[in-house]
Amino acid sequence: MAASVARSCCRVHSRVVFRKTSYLKASLHCSPSRRSGLLSSLYNRGLLKESFPEHAAQAELPDLLRSGPQTVYCGFDPTADSLHAGNLLAVVGLLHFRAAGHDIIMISPNALKNTSCRCQIGVYQGCLQKTGEEVYGLTVPLVTTSMGDKLGKTAGNAVWLNRDKTSPFEFYQYFLRLPDNSVERGVTYLKLFTFLSLAEVEKVMEQQKQDPGKRIAHKRLAAEVTKLVHGKEGLESAKRCTNALYHGNIQALEQMSDTELQELFQEAPFLFFFQFVTFPGLKQLRKTNEGMMIKDGGVRINHQRAANPEQVLVLGQHILSNGLSLIRVGKRNFYILKWLSM
Repeated sequence: MAASVARSCCRVHSRVVFRKTSYLKASLHCSPSRRSGLLSSLYNRGLLKESFPEHAAQAELPDLLRSGPQTVYCGFDPTADSLHAGNLLAVVGLLHFRAAGHDIIMISPNALKNTSCRCQIGVYQGCLQKTGEEVYGLTVPLVTTSMGDKLGKTAGNAVWLNRDKTSPFEFYQYFLRLPDNSVERGVTYLKLFTFLSLAEVEKVMEQQKQDPGKRIAHKRLAAEVTKLVHGKEGLESAKRCTNALYHGNIQALEQMSDTELQELFQEAPFLFFFQFVTFPGLKQLRKTNEGMMIKDGGVRINHQRAANPEQVLVLGQHILSNGLSLIRVGKRNFYILKWLSM
């Protein structure tokens, strides 16, 4: 993840770092009418579930927001090394408040001691303990997939916002692979996790309905959320990795950095060679019962079938301009060759 969201004007968890989006930048100087309409907008998007105390929040909170910039808080564990996708909805809610001109705090409750914070997203006891004024709590819905799993859980593992724990490619792929009925149901994820206008969301969903096979909504969701968390560079990296791995795009493969390669092929051996030689793995295959895989097309070099066990990797054909050769044996076994002398 990259630079923090407007660090000069809000306080954030040390690991909650996002790119400033053009949406936020364009919205910092907004009118009182926009501030007062914020709550109804968030309810319309499905971002807010309940408010506490219910009567006071409905009657007084809109006037408070209209009166001028307020401080809005959401607490996260400051000792954690990363937030995960399950925390993202609360963060997006905070960013909507920031875009409407309010200050936001995303750290531990102790940070509230010297602030006039009267509004909290998530739970509401933190504010109540720190001030004698009327305070307000707003809750966000618990987001689950169509299978009933909490958002951000895949095969028992969390999808993290920290690149060191979940790469931009893995993050992008998680949202891209969400089941159709998770993305398309009632309150679409595009309303919850992006800053697209409701009119734009409706347009995208109509395109999805007309041609579900293109997965237009999935691609837009994955792109918007990845860009929010990892910035434009992170999104471009995720798309390069996607094209290189799933679409056999040689140009994308050439443009990938060593870091992207290691993130993409985490389980693949990363081998270094100093001169052009016959690839030893192909010779080894010839000596085993699996040698027939070569003749059957089960071995590929840079996505192209290798039919000869004595295949010599040559520059321009098997060795790309970035010194890379990608060997795939079968469907899932990858070897990455990095040539140090060409």
